[in-house]
Amino acid sequence: MLIFLHFARQKAGLFMCALLLAAHPALWSQHPDCTITGLDTVCAESVAMYHITVSGVTDFQVLWDVPGGTPMTSDNEMIVVHWEKRGSTKVSATLIDPVSQLALGDACYLTIEVLGKPTPKIFPRYLVSSNCGEREVLSGYCAGSTTVFYAVGSGGTYDWTVDGIPHGSGDSISLTLSNPGSVMVCLKETNVGVCSQEVCSTYQVFEPPVTRFTELSHGEDTLITICRGEDLLLKTYFDLNEFDSLQSLLDAIRNYVQRKRVLGYHRTNYLNIVRYAEKLLRLPPGDRAAAASLREAVDKEEVLTEKAFFLKALSES
Repeated sequence: MLIFLHFARQKAGLFMCALLLAAHPALWSQHPDCTITGLDTVCAESVAMYHITVSGVTDFQVLWDVPGGTPMTSDNEMIVVHWEKRGSTKVSATLIDPVSQLALGDACYLTIEVLGKPTPKIFPRYLVSSNCGEREVLSGYCAGSTTVFYAVGSGGTYDWTVDGIPHGSGDSISLTLSNPGSVMVCLKETNVGVCSQEVCSTYQVFEPPVTRFTELSHGEDTLITICRGEDLLLKTYFDLNEFDSLQSLLDAIRNYVQRKRVLGYHRTNYLNIVRYAEKLLRLPPGDRAAAASLREAVDKEEVLTEKAFFLKALSES
């Protein structure tokens, strides 16, 4: 009995298929083929258009499928896709009989590689100037200096602009700043899949610090005049967190005072400035006890023209 029911169902199914084919001869008399064309390498967060070419059938509908993307518009000839996720995927199209809603053969597809956008970064590395000396750039330039900017990215091609003007291509550029103010440096990286990303950084251009070690005539003590105005260059370096440059300056002051015939009050004062500045640099962050101890020593120091600066810096530690 079970065997009889099984064969009966098979015959019923074949009978229905025969009726369907008889009613819709396009399902068996036509042999459709389709081809999808368009960009097979795209960038994430980009939009691309794909076209379908169909042969062997005249009456059809196209069922599109774009995993990893969002269809923006589509019809029987094309589809516009917004690609969102990185990775390999496919644009596929299935031809559908408009009456029976059955597939007219196998789907056609185009393999797509969705690439991520590059993430370039700009690294200014060296400042070279007769006025400023050589030091790492942390927050700006000295006017008249030359700085080398390096590109760090995923290994694509790099294009530079300075204040909106093209400034060459490559892994680095050399830039000379003439006037105080600001400058905007932009880096655009384009990877092998023509995906691109641009980053910009604005840097301040300062008046160059003037460091002069001037020996006064008539046997007076040697004075050290640093920076324009009343503030010492060491205060500027400290405020800008340019600690390497600050240490270089302290070494220069110490060497100069010890090498030249700087006597009495000035010798003691500048050596004390160097000594307390180095202690301030080496103060462990958050160590209130060490900060209090150093503040007490500074407060008791009799020869220290920058005592107010040190006490203020320690009060903020």
